Amino acid sequence: MGGGALKRFVERGGGVLVVAGERSSWLAEEAGLLPGKLGAPVDRITGRSATLGYLDYSHAVFEVFKAPRSGDFSSAHIFRYRALTPDPASRVLARYDDGAVAVAERRTGAGRVIVWTSTLDDSWTDLAVKPVYLPLVHQLVRYLARYEQTPAWLTVGQVVDLASMAVRIRGDRIVVTPSGQRTTQRANSPGLLELTEQGVYEVRAGGSTTGRPLAIAANIDPAEADLAPLDPAELVAAVTGHATAETAEAAAPEPLSREDTEKRQALWWYLLFAGVLLLAAETVISNRLSRKEKFL
Repeated sequence: MGGGALKRFVERGGGVLVVAGERSSWLAEEAGLLPGKLGAPVDRITGRSATLGYLDYSHAVFEVFKAPRSGDFSSAHIFRYRALTPDPASRVLARYDDGAVAVAERRTGAGRVIVWTSTLDDSWTDLAVKPVYLPLVHQLVRYLARYEQTPAWLTVGQVVDLASMAVRIRGDRIVVTPSGQRTTQRANSPGLLELTEQGVYEVRAGGSTTGRPLAIAANIDPAEADLAPLDPAELVAAVTGHATAETAEAAAPEPLSREDTEKRQALWWYLLFAGVLLLAAETVISNRLSRKEKFL
């Protein structure tokens, strides 16, 4: 790609993965897209091979490998790699055990360019036979392509961007709601659609009567089926639209003084003494009544 086509592609949001193998080359006019200057190959065949000693787990590519037992990159051996001198505008995502750059990224416009300084086959490294290889390639492609998995269904009240969901529809778009209402969105419109009904929305190209339309399923928000008790203050706020003043939290009980504690204990002594007197009176009365009884 010459004539600045690659640069325009990246500036408009495209992603490029550069694998800096032995036979890889780069156009001089597009050198500004790289995150640094590529150098000669570094040989680590003799002696100890290189390993990945640093990974930027805060980056989207390596974030999924952050948790324990989510992938071991230290077991991969790199026998050769290209030297890369990063520039200040780039971000280093991984380094070898000797500090050399393994993965670096540079953003130009809305696009991204990532350089992997070794190979993706088994000529310079055995990473291709490691369990982390396929997930790593998936992460690189997803990140560079800005891929986001489309949910199987949406909820009523959400707003969808038809410009990104229905990219194959170049011109005007016809939207059919679940109730059968038809609306037309022009090609130069923002392409935003608010899902106000439960059911399946159909989106097709304007003037087209054939082909399978794009189906968008909208369900009721699952929160409406939650049977958990609702706080009365939240209910009032939802109905009136105004938040009620929060009730003061119950104050923590103040510690009793020694005098108050003794007063409460003295009261219990009186009650206990009164109970003992009642029990004694009941015993005396019952004995007297039993003596007056006449047995046949």
